[in-house]
Amino acid sequence: MQKINRRQMIQLLGAGAASVYLGGCTTNAKRSPSGGPAWIDRLGPVDRTLGDVAPLDFTGDKPSLAHQILWNKAAFITKQGGLPSTVEDAEVVIVGGGMSGLLAAYNLRDLRPVVLDQAERLGGNSRAESWRGLDYSLATAYFTIPDAGSEIDVFFKELGIDKVMRAREVNDPVFIDGVRYDDIWNKGTNAKSRPQFRKLKKLFLDTLAGTNGARYPELPYDNDDDRRYTEKLDRVSFKDYIEAHLKARLHPHVEAVVEYYFWSACASSSTEISAAAGLNFFAADFGAIAVTPGGNAAIAERILLELSKTMPAERFRVSSLVFDVRYEKDRVLVSYWNGERIKTLRARAVVMC
Repeated sequence: MQKINRRQMIQLLGAGAASVYLGGCTTNAKRSPSGGPAWIDRLGPVDRTLGDVAPLDFTGDKPSLAHQILWNKAAFITKQGGLPSTVEDAEVVIVGGGMSGLLAAYNLRDLRPVVLDQAERLGGNSRAESWRGLDYSLATAYFTIPDAGSEIDVFFKELGIDKVMRAREVNDPVFIDGVRYDDIWNKGTNAKSRPQFRKLKKLFLDTLAGTNGARYPELPYDNDDDRRYTEKLDRVSFKDYIEAHLKARLHPHVEAVVEYYFWSACASSSTEISAAAGLNFFAADFGAIAVTPGGNAAIAERILLELSKTMPAERFRVSSLVFDVRYEKDRVLVSYWNGERIKTLRARAVVMC
């Protein structure tokens, strides 16, 4: 798979994706509700183990362990008695089992890579749960429909995603102070907010299409001109950028919509997001949007199902926090904590996802 930019990545993953670079035997093991081997129930992107009463567990990120190890790595290694002298050999190790890592594994599946992820399940930001047969997303929930015949379009058809995805047919409603507003980018919330919503909609559509002097900030950029343009946008916040475009302060309802978006997508305010990153996210959402049952976890699960046909469960290691990656001669040593002890893999190549 070629190196792809973030606009293409959004077509595949939705917001919040990383950049991507760059055989066992199928058994007669018990099949899971996903249609694959039972181990996918245990560590796949969609939790299909919930009973009629869901447990009251927190299913989000748990950064405390990573902080304890990475903020004082030397002390942690000493406490565990040092790095192990015995290592396991692998052709390729993939650090990160989110969508990027699973895609890397899919494209490198002939090499039977080992995939390591610190979470209890694979999928990263593409995670979901299934309760009484209803699949619902816990994180990234939608993606931009890929161009017909594009690399991502072909990939979706390989996985059968085109058969289960559904295109957005109406604009999403917005609730502000308990009041529901439909089609805000055309109708606004009232007469005063309507001009700003409409003007910003045009800006974002022009940015996405590259029309009327607007440009989409490609990340990563591939040439000096794109670099200069992106760096210029990186020096101003997204809020300041759109207020300069409007030549006015944001209407409170416009500001609320923008803030809701960035707090949910980036866990930060539009005053903390640069115009480059902000346009890269926000404008992409004005393209043709599609969703699958369970959100983007459905895509991650289908990738894993394909991988399970040639790769056994032991190649996918969850609860495995990588804390040290270093070169040694012509190999790369990858050390990780599996909750009980430090283990080290010696690989010919490592893909950081």
